[in-house]
Amino acid sequence: YYFIISCSFDVTIFKNPMEVLLDTAVRLECKITNYGSDTLNLDNLAVQWLFSYKNMTKKEIYVFNGGKHISKKAGVRMSDDLLKLGDATLELLRVQFEDEGQYTCAIFITPSKVEKSASILVSVKPRVSLSTKHFTVVSGSEGSVRCNIIRFYPQEYTIKWVKILSGSTETVVNDICTGVPVPDKDGTFNVSSVIRIEPTMVDNGAIYKCEVRHKTFSSPWITEAKLTVKEPEKTSGGVIAGAIIGTLILSTLAFAGLFFVYTTRFKKVSPKFTKISKPATIRHQEEALISCQVIGFRPVKISITLWVKRSEQEKKKIYCWSNTMLKNPDEEANLLSNGKDCCYESFTPNFSLTSLNDGNFTVNCVIKMWPDMYSDNGMELTFEVQHETLSIAMEEKITLEVVGVPPKISDILLPPRIIHNELVSLACSINGFKPKPLKIIWYQLWGAGNKKEIAYLDKDTKRLLETNPSQTNKFNHYISEMQYEDKTYSVISVLNIIPDIQEDMGIKYVCEVHHEATDKVEKRETKLDIKGTPKLEQIQSVPKTPVAGESLKLSCRVNFFYPKTIRAEWFKDNEQNPLESEDSEPMLGNNALFYFTSNMTTVATRKDVDSKYVCKVYHESLTEPAEIHWVLDRLVSAPKLMEIEIDPPSPEAGKSVTLSCKAYDFYPKENKISWIRGFDITGQKFESEDTEQDLSTGLYYRKSKWTFIPTELDHGTEYTMEILHVETSSKPQRISRMLNLKGIPSISDIILEPPEPVYGKELVLTCNVSNFTTQSITTSWLKQNNKIYEGITNQGPDPDEGGCYRFSSSLKLVPNAQDYEKEFSFRVEHMKFTKPIVKNAFVSFPAFSPQVSKIKVDPVSPQVNQAVSLSISLSNYVPSGITVKWFKKWKPYTGTVINSLPQVAENGLFSSISKIDFQATLDDQKCEFRCEVTHEETKEIQEKDFILCIRDGDDDVVDEPISDEMKSDDEAEDMDFVSDIRCETENPKAGQPVTVACTIKGHPMDSTHITWFKGVYPYEKEDVVKKIALPDGSFKCALTFTAEKEDDGILLQCDVMTEMDPISKFFHLKLS
Repeated sequence: YYFIISCSFDVTIFKNPMEVLLDTAVRLECKITNYGSDTLNLDNLAVQWLFSYKNMTKKEIYVFNGGKHISKKAGVRMSDDLLKLGDATLELLRVQFEDEGQYTCAIFITPSKVEKSASILVSVKPRVSLSTKHFTVVSGSEGSVRCNIIRFYPQEYTIKWVKILSGSTETVVNDICTGVPVPDKDGTFNVSSVIRIEPTMVDNGAIYKCEVRHKTFSSPWITEAKLTVKEPEKTSGGVIAGAIIGTLILSTLAFAGLFFVYTTRFKKVSPKFTKISKPATIRHQEEALISCQVIGFRPVKISITLWVKRSEQEKKKIYCWSNTMLKNPDEEANLLSNGKDCCYESFTPNFSLTSLNDGNFTVNCVIKMWPDMYSDNGMELTFEVQHETLSIAMEEKITLEVVGVPPKISDILLPPRIIHNELVSLACSINGFKPKPLKIIWYQLWGAGNKKEIAYLDKDTKRLLETNPSQTNKFNHYISEMQYEDKTYSVISVLNIIPDIQEDMGIKYVCEVHHEATDKVEKRETKLDIKGTPKLEQIQSVPKTPVAGESLKLSCRVNFFYPKTIRAEWFKDNEQNPLESEDSEPMLGNNALFYFTSNMTTVATRKDVDSKYVCKVYHESLTEPAEIHWVLDRLVSAPKLMEIEIDPPSPEAGKSVTLSCKAYDFYPKENKISWIRGFDITGQKFESEDTEQDLSTGLYYRKSKWTFIPTELDHGTEYTMEILHVETSSKPQRISRMLNLKGIPSISDIILEPPEPVYGKELVLTCNVSNFTTQSITTSWLKQNNKIYEGITNQGPDPDEGGCYRFSSSLKLVPNAQDYEKEFSFRVEHMKFTKPIVKNAFVSFPAFSPQVSKIKVDPVSPQVNQAVSLSISLSNYVPSGITVKWFKKWKPYTGTVINSLPQVAENGLFSSISKIDFQATLDDQKCEFRCEVTHEETKEIQEKDFILCIRDGDDDVVDEPISDEMKSDDEAEDMDFVSDIRCETENPKAGQPVTVACTIKGHPMDSTHITWFKGVYPYEKEDVVKKIALPDGSFKCALTFTAEKEDDGILLQCDVMTEMDPISKFFHLKLS
């Protein structure tokens, strides 16, 4: 059920095995090859180094994942710079004995994995020395030399003694005593070898060499000592007597020895079993040594049989050994079957016979086996011994418990950047387990234990489940598998998904692994931090065809990014400093991704042609900025026009006049010129020169003139030259000039000073009349067509330089509220006019809503049955149109409402009073009154509240009346169950969503009917109005809509309908 994936890269590792010396630094090379690029993206790379010693379970010693280094062993390191070049070499800074073993380098380049293993062997060079470099021995006596070999590793070595005499070399094999290597506390070994020498005078001058071979030596290490032999001294009579006595002693000892040999060599002894030794844990298909000894028996003839009994099977003989097998050393035991029909090799017996110094014998029984937990778990292994001293066979039994090796599961590996709608692989590495059967389940987890299975895989079943049936390609699952020499397995389970911010943000993805043999269940989980990568649309220019010297706006819309924070910069050509730009606020789209527009405005000139403008976008989902460019490959220049010249400067009716004008600095060349009288294009002939190029600028110019004979009807007529430039034809260039004929009055427009009038401040209106030939002229000022007599000042008529007259008239006044939207006129009558000429000035004054006072009560502390008056003052408003409504206990007041007529105050604005009169009763105690004032022009609605406190005639305590200014915030809110409308969008702008809301207390959300109005039109779409329950039991009603430029200042209204009377709230929307 496993599927092997093909990898697009390979891995090479250091030579196997690699010899290293203790306390040195070593580089364990692991290089990634054939990955198809010069450098690796570390975001998609993970490296795992594992270590094991003599088939023990592998353990993690170093991990690189998601750009982070995690060292789990002291004295190891790895380089980022080398990783980018595909070199995952691990450096051991100071090798120790415990570093000897197998190293595995596992490389993950999502979604593939490749791993290679190799071993290092740690060695220490021995130090070799002799006990002496020169020694002297008397001829016929004995001497010795010791060769010391200390601090070496590993234990294996060889030592040889060589004698050199008179040029001949002889290897010494006798009289040598070499000890057993003794371990030192630092893990090294020490050993000594002694050569015993009985020289004669012939050996004088001999050299004895100690040759040591060890794996750390490229050639034998040799050290030598020189022998000097001396003549012996003469023997005395005492020595001869001693020799005789020694002979007698030796005879006595020989007799005792014969007796000892009889008792130790020929007497029969029964064998005994030692306790069977086995590993503390016997693992599936992992080498296990089971041993025991049959000791202390005599004579040597013996046979040992090995029996096995598996569950529900009969006891079977699998091996028989006897001492006679030693006579033919070629008859070695073959590998034995473990009893299954498949007959795979499971047992290797190794029995050896040893003769002891006391004449007894011992058999060492060692069984090397590779057990299978499915067949060998619970197996009974029996050693049976037969010997002539035993009447029945002797047995020793052991029962095997074979266990599996549970998997080690790494954290889920995923890239550091997960992009919306782009394939991502979640890899879960399951290592070092046996036997093979494994179950893998991937599922989603969210909320309070909600679970959705995605993929399921075991030895019999493989299925992939989709979370959404419409997304058939959202998930894909596969695995890769590797088996090692120790029969363990590693599996990488890879879940490929196409993440979606709306569906997957905050969802946990869980990989659950069940190992059947060990009943181990482990889980690893991860959350996806999904980001949206900005997508840049093509840069748009306004205008489409840029015009030199005019504003050029470049806009780049950026879509589909998440999270919200983003930055855009604009650059021109190779300039390092960014240009000034303005970005819109990022908005959240229906797909849960953000979008915004970056704008850059400049004024292009001819030297900017072929310049490249680059928009760079910086976002945390990008490893480097995204950019797009726009080239100014074409720039047009709109024509500029000189003033129209009139020749002669003071034309007269009936005499020829020439109008001339020049268009210049335009590009490209193509154009068309027209002359216009008033609003009509002339049909008369005019002259236009050919278009010519200014060689200094490369731009074009053209002149045109029109000659005609004016009449009195042409006086005051506006003449215009228009040039229609092909590339800027959407806005033709025009220039106009009034033709004033000599002797016919010219009247200017009315001039205001100050240009923006203020109520209550002096305003002067001035109109000038010129170019008339007689002083018989009549003027007048009018307001709404009614003649004004006061505040007029006239100057002239006075002669001018051309022989005509000029005249100026001014109207001085202090405007007030009554002048709102009034029209002022200046009328001129002259003999040349068939009817009066009138110049109008519409003086624009602003509208102000009234300032509303708090409600006043008279008397301040009314008693029962006393006349009471409630009133408010309205001031500083214009125009006069207002509506005042009074309410009592939230119902319209049914009594008489007295509203005074608006009066003009000193500041020029209106003021008035509204009041109600009534007879106080006990029912009016703590009664709430409300006055609602609506200004018709500004549409602003203002409210004032008041709670009336009535004093009983016998009570000296007076409750102060409570107005809305005196209430606490909590009290005011309790009295009004509908809050004021608030704008929840900061700095609302045209073209962007705007949300306004109000809060309703004390009424159920489901049964409360709410209607929103924009101006006079209600919102009928349910999706723009939402009710949201709040923790305190109230609820909020919100209106969300996309604002337009025309909505600036618009009146929004919210009508709340309950079992009580309807409540309306108003809000003026101000756009930024």
